[in-house]
Amino acid sequence: MTTLASDTEDETVSARETSWATTWWPRLRPLLLAVTFPAVLLAIWHFATVGRPGSLIPPPTEVWLELQAMAWNRPELRERVARVNAEWRVVLTEAFTAAMKGYGLDRRRFPVEAVVSLVITCNEGIMLERLSGVSDGQAELLRAIDRWLQALEREREAKG
Repeated sequence: MTTLASDTEDETVSARETSWATTWWPRLRPLLLAVTFPAVLLAIWHFATVGRPGSLIPPPTEVWLELQAMAWNRPELRERVARVNAEWRVVLTEAFTAAMKGYGLDRRRFPVEAVVSLVITCNEGIMLERLSGVSDGQAELLRAIDRWLQALEREREAKG
């Protein structure tokens, strides 16, 4: 059996790229959260609930919902959709853990995992309703949440 030099080089480059990608993100994520913290919760909430047509949030709403619908009957897609959801959940969980601690929210009363599930579920519902032409109460809900988050931020700043 012979090995082409280009195959070996491709494997080496691929291994190096994979190794770099798997080591930089775990180190960078806590730093990014620490740098962005006081407004991280508000920013994540806005990021998760924008839902504008042509949004730059990957993946676009329509594509994400189509992928989910296709995954209902295709196990190979279901696994991929579940993996993307799990990765997004990790990002939100880390951000919400830091934010909830910073705001002094009772994590026994409001477990981080439950809050993250609420945000994801709320966002999915808003996306689905908007694509169906329904928006009743959404603006009011988002304004109420914005007011609450801004009040939490003011309280945190007042405590110094």
